[in-house]
Amino acid sequence: MTDINPAEPSELQLDDFYFETKFINVLDKGSDTHHRYIKDSYGVERILYNGYPPRTKHEIFSGLKCVENRGLVIDELIYNLPFTVSKRGRPAETAFTDRDPDRRAIYLVPDHTATRIMKDSSYHLDGIHMLQSMKSISKELAERWESEISKLNTGERVAASIIHEYGHILTFRAWDNMGIKSTLDVYDWLDEYGYLDNCSKRIVSFNEGDAPWQINVAIEQLAEDFRLALDVKNQNGACCLPHIITYQQDLLNPEGYLEGVDIMKNLLQFDGKLKKGKVSGALDSIIPFGEANRSSLPTNFIHGEITPLTQEDKDRAREKLKQFEVDF
Repeated sequence: MTDINPAEPSELQLDDFYFETKFINVLDKGSDTHHRYIKDSYGVERILYNGYPPRTKHEIFSGLKCVENRGLVIDELIYNLPFTVSKRGRPAETAFTDRDPDRRAIYLVPDHTATRIMKDSSYHLDGIHMLQSMKSISKELAERWESEISKLNTGERVAASIIHEYGHILTFRAWDNMGIKSTLDVYDWLDEYGYLDNCSKRIVSFNEGDAPWQINVAIEQLAEDFRLALDVKNQNGACCLPHIITYQQDLLNPEGYLEGVDIMKNLLQFDGKLKKGKVSGALDSIIPFGEANRSSLPTNFIHGEITPLTQEDKDRAREKLKQFEVDF
C-alpha cells in the first residue's frame, strides 16, 4: 500500500524483537490517514463495525512473537483495524488480505479472541473424539492432539490468522510471478503441480463441487498447508490449531497432508520477477476472503467418501471456467 505514509503518528513502535515486521494501528478517527485510505479504497458500503473493540497491543505483539518464534518474517504491512470489511456479502471475522498489489497487506479485524479460541478448540476436539470413538485413530494420537490444542492461547490464535493470510499473499505473489490472471490459469497451475489431486484425496466429495468452488477451497487449503507446515513436519507432528479444512482426513491419512505440503512449497516458489497485469473479475470473485469460520464449515469437508478427480472431471471444469470468464 504505497500511498500510505508509514511515519503517521498512529503507527505503534515495536521493540527490537519485532523490527522485521511493520505493524500499524489504525485509529477510528476520520483524521487518521490509514483510516481514510482504507475506507476510501474499499468503499464505505463495505466497512462494518462488528461490535468488538480493536485488538489490543498486547494481543498483536503476542501474535507477532509467536510468528517470529517460528522463524517466519512477515515482509508485508500488518494493519490493526477498528472495523471489518465485507466481500460478497460476508465480513471478514479475524483477518483478511487482498489480491490487489496496491492493497496487499494483512488486516486484523476486531474479534473476541477468547471466545474464538473456545469455539475453535471445541470444533476440533469434537472431531477428534468422534474419530477416536469410531476407533479410526488411536488413543495416543488423540491425546497428542488434545494436548497441543490445549495450548491454543491468544498469541497462537492471532499468529494463526497472520500466517494464514501471509500464505495467501505468497500465493498471489506466485500468480504475479507467473502472469496468472484468470480462473482457468489458476486451475491449470494447481493441476500442473498435482495440488487438485491432493485436494481430492483430502476433501470429501471435492470432485462434486463446481470449478469455482474447487479453486476457492484449494486456495484456502493451500494457505492452511503453509500455516501448518511451520509446526507439523512429519506424521507424528501436532499443533495447537489443526487444519481448518482437512484436519480429520489428515489424521486418518497423514501422508496426504505431507504430500500437500511438498506441493505447496513448489507452488509458492518466487524468483522476484513480476509479470504485472490486471486480474480477471471472475478470478477476484472466487478468491477466499478472510479466514473461514470453523464452526460454520460445511459438513461435506468431513463426512462422506474421498473420490479422486478424473481427467473427465478436469476437462469439464475447464469448460466451466471458460464460460465463467465469459459470463462474468
